[in-house]
Amino acid sequence: MITDFNNPPPILTPIAKITKDMLRAMRQGEEPLALPSAGIAGHSNASEARVLIDLYYGIQDYRKAIDNQRRAMDQGADTGITHDALDFIAPQIEAIENNARVWLETYINSHVMWPWFAAVDGIGPILAAGLVAHLGSRPVPTTVGKWHRYAGLDPSQRWLKAEELKALWNQAAGDIEQRVRAISAIVGRDPVTVIRDATTNYRTGESKTLTKDGALKSLARIPYNRPLKTLCWKIGDQFVKLGNSQKAFYAVFYRNRKAIEIARNLNGDRADLAARTLAAKPTHAQKETYAQGQLPDGRIDLMARRATVKLFLSHLHELWYRMEHDGELPPRPFAFTILHHTDYIPPPHQEALGLKPVLLQYSRKIL
Repeated sequence: MITDFNNPPPILTPIAKITKDMLRAMRQGEEPLALPSAGIAGHSNASEARVLIDLYYGIQDYRKAIDNQRRAMDQGADTGITHDALDFIAPQIEAIENNARVWLETYINSHVMWPWFAAVDGIGPILAAGLVAHLGSRPVPTTVGKWHRYAGLDPSQRWLKAEELKALWNQAAGDIEQRVRAISAIVGRDPVTVIRDATTNYRTGESKTLTKDGALKSLARIPYNRPLKTLCWKIGDQFVKLGNSQKAFYAVFYRNRKAIEIARNLNGDRADLAARTLAAKPTHAQKETYAQGQLPDGRIDLMARRATVKLFLSHLHELWYRMEHDGELPPRPFAFTILHHTDYIPPPHQEALGLKPVLLQYSRKIL
């Protein structure tokens, strides 16, 4: 239906807001209570929470853009310009943002890990809800490496373009399965998973024959959870924004790790990585820095951020595993069993969960 602008509706319908009765029903675990004209149940599940996370950040960006536009119009050279429509839309956008925030806060407040999240500087209810929604739909895995891969924090994983995969396919030898296994090893993928995805029709549940096209399509899929990776980037950014705080555990770790990475870069420890990067992208905008055998400052900063987020996820994994297994410690991690690391950084704020700090039997030193 086309709106007749000569006869507009007399009243524009505002966005419905969550009432106190709805909040009380959600917090007390009563029967699901639907929002008026929205059809959203009062009890959110992980799938719904994931949608709400994306909605929250998307709406937040729209709200900021509208606020910036209104400010720019007020400060513009032209006088007499009004923004009545934006003035009406802005609070509606903010109301949707607040509704999503309240829903997510209610979703996370009853979770077993919320007391720990609340104790960690930089982690609020929205980020915590996102982590639980993405990681909590299944039991905590035995090792945190699965979470690192799922979040796109495993450097051995490579997401290649279709043309690059076809080139690798032509270079590989053997039958289809042998080529799949060879390419999977190059891009850091599990060949069993690649073959399963290529031979399964997930709509019908039926199996199908492994073909070249099916294998390439499976290999071309993004190997991690993109929204979770974005969420982890936001978490790292929050730790950085804590600045020079000495009380914020992960902010302190980030600053110390960045200092270590800077020293390694200046000492030439990253020369091989710089050479590989330059060989892959000879026209890189910062090719002069790479040519000197060093990484740009921005890349060093990102390395420190990723290391901090991986430590945070490791701590979350250890504590969440213990909460699910009556205090039992998780199995020995990859860093100890394969890489023979001996240093251990215990999670902070364990007392928030009623857990006592435990020296892992396979560690020799607590940092």
